[in-house]
Amino acid sequence: MPLRRYGWARDCDEATPRLPTLLASHERTMATKIHVGLDDSTNEYRNTSRGEYWKAWVLPFVLGSLVALAVSMPHSQQLPLLGQLIIMGSLVYQSSKTARDIRYRTPALNVMRAIFGSIFIVVAEVTTIQMAWSYYFSFKRPCCIVSLIAALIGAVGLILVEFLFTYATCALTDYMFHRFVWHAHWAKSHTSLLFRAVHRHYVQHYLAHHHHVHNAETRSNLAKLSPSPMGSARKHAIEGGSSVSVQDVNVLWCSNHGLTVGVEDDPRVTFSMKWGCRLHTALMCLAMPCGTAVIINAIQGSFIGMLRHCISIAFILYITFHHDKYHADVEQRNQWVDRRYKPSHTSCAQRAISIIGKALWLSEGMSRVTQEHIKHHHSPEHRDEYYGLVPYGSFFIYPVWQSW
Repeated sequence: MPLRRYGWARDCDEATPRLPTLLASHERTMATKIHVGLDDSTNEYRNTSRGEYWKAWVLPFVLGSLVALAVSMPHSQQLPLLGQLIIMGSLVYQSSKTARDIRYRTPALNVMRAIFGSIFIVVAEVTTIQMAWSYYFSFKRPCCIVSLIAALIGAVGLILVEFLFTYATCALTDYMFHRFVWHAHWAKSHTSLLFRAVHRHYVQHYLAHHHHVHNAETRSNLAKLSPSPMGSARKHAIEGGSSVSVQDVNVLWCSNHGLTVGVEDDPRVTFSMKWGCRLHTALMCLAMPCGTAVIINAIQGSFIGMLRHCISIAFILYITFHHDKYHADVEQRNQWVDRRYKPSHTSCAQRAISIIGKALWLSEGMSRVTQEHIKHHHSPEHRDEYYGLVPYGSFFIYPVWQSW
C-alpha cells in the first residue's frame, strides 16, 4: 500500500508525515522533529503539550472522588452511587448510538442492561455474603465439633462465593470498557471536558490498534510475538492523522499504539508517564461495574469487598498490559508462558504465581477468548462482538448483554 495514501512523502532516506493543519506552526515543527527522530525535541514537545494533560484527567478524578466520598460521607453515600451510574449510563448511551453494527444500536435498552445488571450482581454479592456469614459464623451455636466443621466449610464456601462474584464483576467491567470506551466512536473528535479521557482511549485503541492489526506485516509480527511488531512509518502516519492532536501522541506512546498499558523500554515514556497511564486506566474502570461494586461495598462498610474489586481492576490492567498475547499464535504464546512462569523454588509466593499464571494463559477459556478476539478484529460480522478478554467471562456477560 503506497505511503502517500497516509500522507507521507520520501525525501532521500527520511520520511516526513503530513501533520494536522490545525496545529500551530511551533507545534507542527515540534511534531515534525519528533517524527523524524530528533531527540532534542522530545523534552520541548512534552513541555508544549503538558498544559493540556489535565483535561484527560477530569473524568478519572471525578470517578476517584466519588469513591472517596462514598467512604467518607456516611449519611450521603447514595449520591456517589447515583453519580457513578449517571456516568456509566452516559457512556453506554452515547457509544450505543454510534455502534457500527445496527443490531447493537439500542442505547436505551443498553443503559438499562448496564445499570440494572451492575446493581443486581453487586446486591446479589453483598446479600449472599452477609447471609453466608450470619449462618456459618453465628456465635449463638453451642461450641462443638459440628459447629467448627460447619464454620470451616462456610469459610471455604465464602471464599469461593466472593471469588465468583468478583470475577463476574471483573468480566463485565472488561467487556463494557472495551465496548463503550475503546469503541466510543462518538469520541473520535474532541469531546466535552468531562469526557476528554474517552477520546484519549479511543485514539490509542480504535484509531491506532485496530488500524495496525489489519496490516499483513504487522499481523504476522504479532503472531510471532515480535518485540516491535508495528512499523515506524505506520506509527508516524497515525500520529500525524487529522483526528490526532499533539496531546494524543503521548497516549499513543504510553500504550504503544494500543498494544499495552504503560509501555516498557521506550525512552520517550518516562516513569511518571508510564504509571500515569496505568493509573488513568484503573480510575476509568470505576465508571463500569467494578466502580459500582466498590461504592456499594463502601456503603455497606465492607473494606474487604472494596479491596477485592480494586484488585480485580489490577487484573484488568494485567491482561491489558499483555494484550499482544491475544494476537499471538498458540505455540508462541505457550512458549512465552513457559519462559515467563517458569517454576521457581525460591519462595512459595513465586511458585503460586507461576501456577496461577500457567493456569490462566494455558486454560481452555483463554484459548477460546484469543480465537474470538481475532474474529473481533478480522471478521466484519463480529466487529461489534467478542469484546471480552477475561477467560470464561461469557458465562457472566451473556445473561446481561445477550452477547459477549
